[in-house]
Amino acid sequence: MKPADSQRSLEPSGPRASRRQWTRSTRFSAGVAIGLVLGLVGFFVVRSLDSLPISVEDSPRRFARLLEDPDMLSRAGSVARLFERIDASEASDATLQALRDVFEGARLADGDIEFALLGAWWAQADPEAAYRWTRVRPQAGSTSVLAAVFEEWGRRDPAAASQAALSESLEIRRQAALAAALLGADRVLAGDAAGLVALLEQIPDRVARREALQAMTARRLQDQGPEALLAWAEGIETASLDVMEDLVCAAAVSTAGVAPVQAAESLSRLAKDHSLPTGVVEHVAAAWGRIDPIATFEWLSALPASEERSEAVRWTYRGWLGRDRPAALAWAAGRVESPETWLDPIRANYGYILGHEDPEEGLRLLFQLPIGEEREMHVRLVFARWRALEPDAARSWLEAADLPEFRKDELRTAPAPSRLSKTKRLDSREQGAAEQ
Repeated sequence: MKPADSQRSLEPSGPRASRRQWTRSTRFSAGVAIGLVLGLVGFFVVRSLDSLPISVEDSPRRFARLLEDPDMLSRAGSVARLFERIDASEASDATLQALRDVFEGARLADGDIEFALLGAWWAQADPEAAYRWTRVRPQAGSTSVLAAVFEEWGRRDPAAASQAALSESLEIRRQAALAAALLGADRVLAGDAAGLVALLEQIPDRVARREALQAMTARRLQDQGPEALLAWAEGIETASLDVMEDLVCAAAVSTAGVAPVQAAESLSRLAKDHSLPTGVVEHVAAAWGRIDPIATFEWLSALPASEERSEAVRWTYRGWLGRDRPAALAWAAGRVESPETWLDPIRANYGYILGHEDPEEGLRLLFQLPIGEEREMHVRLVFARWRALEPDAARSWLEAADLPEFRKDELRTAPAPSRLSKTKRLDSREQGAAEQ
């Protein structure tokens, strides 16, 4: 008998063998299934245990163990999950003191996220006490901890939180607290426009209100998108024109980076009946100017004349010069003779630059500008440079210029630009060395 045949003869055959093979297979499959079930059960049991509430009196001991974890992400996650299982309203004064001692004695840096988590949890039950903690303990004094307390406070009592934030004496803390309070309030007032307006009207400081609204609209932008955000801001009805203006401007500034055209259109509609706050037009113009400076200038030229508009034109053009100088100069060359006054900041920059190549033509353009500090500075710099490089030509031009004698004296004695003076000194030393 061959070995293979001998081996096969030992294997059972027939129906009984089939049943044995099926039984082994079934036992294996059942074992795998049972293992999976037990694994899933164990997983859900652990998850369920993790979500069960625990005694707040036992929490200091638990937190002390968690705070020893050197892994920052693991530690912060564990602390956050444990706070979710503890009811802050059930904590006694002794327990709260024990918790503070545990956190303040841990190896944490001032302002670490664990302190912010403690502050936010504490603010669920006693925001005023949590706020006092941020004012007296150095570990809780950072603006990140302060903001965590005030966002939770704003979610529960928007009016009280905003008033407490306004009472802060330090501007940086006051603004951080107010912005956080408004972020928290927006979570509960998202569908209550009247409630939001009433809250905003209780903030008399418009600068502080605008900055707080900026934080709120920036977060709304992530949820709503630019078009919906702008429509929401413009659609809010309020008897306070100041609040309506601040809402629209904050939404426009927030959307400028992703939708500058829509932001500009929103501001144009607002500018028909309202003045625009300082910095708003410039911010939107800076964002749009990086994409399409010519369209930005068209928009700016249609806005009411103001110092705000002039600053936006000036910095938009300077930004264009920095990115594409030849294109910016070529565009300005065909417009500097225009009588439109909104072009004056561009004319000033172009005249100064032209004055380096053609001083007489540059000065002619500069003297077309209204009398002011900018014109005086550019004229003085262009002429001083010309006088240093071509003294005879500069002197002849000055003597023939239709200027008061005191202005001529100022130009005669104006110091040359420092960079040019240094270059002239180097040239003199090099020439002297060559002669020797």
